[in-house]
Amino acid sequence: MKLQLKEIQFFENISYSLSEEIDIFYCLKQNTAQFETQTYDQPLIKDKLINIIETLENRRDGDQYSKALQQLYIFSMGQYSVKDTLVEQYPNSRLKKVLANNALNQITSIQVICQNLNHKMSLMPSIDLSQDKNEPFPLRLNLEQETRMLLNILINYILVNINDDPHLSRDVIHENNAIEEMCFRSIKFSLEIPVVPIRKFLILFYLFLRLSFGEAPGTILTMLNSLLETREEWKDLKFLKELQNLVEKEEPRFNMKVPSPVEKFYKRHMNSDNPIPQIIVVGILRVLLTTCPNAARNTGGIDLHSEWSSSLQFAFYKKEFFIENGFKSAHYAHSFLISQDSQNDDVRAEAPDFATVEDYKYENDRHRVIVALVISDFFLFLMKHFKNNHVIQFIYISQLVVDANGVLVLLKFLNQDFTKIDFSTVKIDQKYDFIYNEVGQLQLDQILEYSINSLLRLMYKTCKNQGERIKSYLVQYKAALIMKRLINKFEKSEVADIKKNAGKIIKIQIKYMNRNWRKNNMKIVSLVYQYVKLRRLDDWLAWENQALEEELYLSQDEIRHINSDFNYKHYNQFIEKMEEDNLKLAAAQSGIELNEDGSGIDNEEEKQKQSQAEQKRLENNKKYGIISSGLDVAVDETNILHHMWKKAVVDETFYQNYEQWLEEEVWSYYD
Repeated sequence: MKLQLKEIQFFENISYSLSEEIDIFYCLKQNTAQFETQTYDQPLIKDKLINIIETLENRRDGDQYSKALQQLYIFSMGQYSVKDTLVEQYPNSRLKKVLANNALNQITSIQVICQNLNHKMSLMPSIDLSQDKNEPFPLRLNLEQETRMLLNILINYILVNINDDPHLSRDVIHENNAIEEMCFRSIKFSLEIPVVPIRKFLILFYLFLRLSFGEAPGTILTMLNSLLETREEWKDLKFLKELQNLVEKEEPRFNMKVPSPVEKFYKRHMNSDNPIPQIIVVGILRVLLTTCPNAARNTGGIDLHSEWSSSLQFAFYKKEFFIENGFKSAHYAHSFLISQDSQNDDVRAEAPDFATVEDYKYENDRHRVIVALVISDFFLFLMKHFKNNHVIQFIYISQLVVDANGVLVLLKFLNQDFTKIDFSTVKIDQKYDFIYNEVGQLQLDQILEYSINSLLRLMYKTCKNQGERIKSYLVQYKAALIMKRLINKFEKSEVADIKKNAGKIIKIQIKYMNRNWRKNNMKIVSLVYQYVKLRRLDDWLAWENQALEEELYLSQDEIRHINSDFNYKHYNQFIEKMEEDNLKLAAAQSGIELNEDGSGIDNEEEKQKQSQAEQKRLENNKKYGIISSGLDVAVDETNILHHMWKKAVVDETFYQNYEQWLEEEVWSYYD
C-alpha cells in the first residue's frame, strides 16, 4: 500500500499540534551537547540511532533512558542539523525527517519502539490524578509526554517509509509488535483514564488497518474470484429479505484455509478480550460524543482536551526552565510563561483548565474537529472493507452503530454553530516547520469541511433503506433542518461534497414526512433537486408504503437475528466461549476460585464478594427449589440480565419449570 504526498501531509497535519512544539523545545534544551553544536551526516545518524535503540531496548526508565528517548524524538521529527555538504540536499525539517526515519527502518527498530510504547501503556492504569496536588511536579506528565513522543515516532516511521519499503506492512502488522492490541487497549483505557492520547492512537489504528487490509496476497486471489460474483449479488440485496436465503446456503467461514486480512480481523475480535461491539463501536462512539459542543466532561473517563493540554501543564509546572531558556511559540502567546511572579510562592500554583482559556479556543476546536474526522473515516473504512468481505459483516457493524445511538451522536456534532469555528485566518501548518508544507496544501478550514462530509456519509450509510432508523432518529430529531443549515453554511464550499450528502439525507426522509411538513418546508424539499442526482423512476416523493417495506426489507429485529445467526454459524468461537464459561462456573461451584485469566484469586475482598454471592445463590435455591445451573445463575447479580430481571413479574411456577422451558423454547431453536 502506498500513500500520496497529499495524504502524508494530511496525516501530519492532523497528528501534530502545540504539544509537539513544547516537547521539541524541551528535548533540544535537555540535549544541547548533541544538537546545538553537532552536525550529522548519514553514517553518523545511523551509528547514533543504533546506540539509542540499544539503550531503549535494555532500559525502561532512568535518566539515560529519558535522554535516549528524547534524542530519538528529535531525530524522528527532523529537528537536528546536517553537515554543510548535505544542506542543499536536506534543507528543511521534512527532508531531515525522511533521512532519520529511513535510517531507523534500516536498523529494524520498530519492535523496540513498540515494546517501549507497550510498557508506557501498562503504566497508565496506575495514574492517580488525585495525587497531583501532593506532588511538586505531577509525575504523570512525564509518562504522558513519553507516550506522546513514542506515538509520534511510530507514526513518523510509518508515514516516511510506507512508499519506499515494500515490507513495511509485514513489519507493522507483525503480532510481535502488538500494535493492534495496544490500539484496542488505548480505546478501553480512554473510557476509564482521562489522560490517554486517544487522537494519536486512533490515527495509528487507522494507519495499521490500512496497512493490514490493503494487502492483497496473490495466493488467495484465485480462491476469491469464485466468490466475487456472489458477493456482488449480496451487495445489491443489502437489507433485503432475500439475503437470508443466500446466507443460509453459505458454507461455514470459520475454517477457511486462506482467509483475507479482513476476515482474520473480524474472526479474531468476535469473542476476544477486545470485542468489536464493546471496544470499536461503543468505545469510539463515546470518544466522538466528547467532541460534540457542550458535551459533559466525564471526570472518571474520557477527557478529550487532556491530550493537547497535557503539554501546557508540563510547561506550566516547569515554567522556570522554559523562561530561562527563552521559549517562544510560533503561534501562541502562552501568557503563563511570560513572568515568574509565582515561582517563589510557598504554595505551588495549580495549573488552570486550559480547555476553558480563551487563548486556546483555536486548539480546542481544532482537536475536536480532527478527532471527529478520524473517527468518521475510521468507521467508513471499516464498513467499506467489511462489505467487500461479506455484506452481513457490514450490516452487523452498522447495526452496532445504530444500537449504540451512533446516529444521535452524529446529529449532535452536526447540530452546532460552525460559524464560531474559524480556521481560515490561522495557517498553523505554515508556522510549524515540523509539519509538511507545500503549495496547494490542505488547510484546517478544509479539514473541517472534510470532517462534516465524512460524518454525513457515515449517517447516510447507516440509515439508507431502513425506514425504522430514519423515522426513529432522522425524522424524530429533525435532521432535515440540520441538513438545511449545513447546506446554507457551506454553500460555497468546493473542497468536500457536503451539499450533495446533506441533500441525500434529506431525500431519504421525505416519504416519512406528513403533508403539513411538506407544505411548510418546500425550500428544504427543493434542496434535493438542487444537489442530488435523481434517477428516472425514483419515488422519493411518494408516501410511505409500510406494507411494501415490511415485505421487501428486513426489520431491525430481523437484522439482529440474521447477525446473530451469521456469527453463530460462521464463527464457532461463540461455542468455545460458552464452554469456557461453563468450565469456570463448574470450577467455582466446586470451590475452585478463578480469575478471568484462569489464575487463582488472592484478593480477600474478591473472595468475600464471591462468598456472599454463593450464599445468596444457596438461599434462592432453598426458597425456589431449583438447581444451581438453572435460572438463579442466569440472573445472578454479576450478570447483565439481573437488572432486567428485577423489573419482570414472573409466576413462581416458572422458576420450578425453568429447565423444561429452556429445553422447549431455547435449545430446540435449531431443531
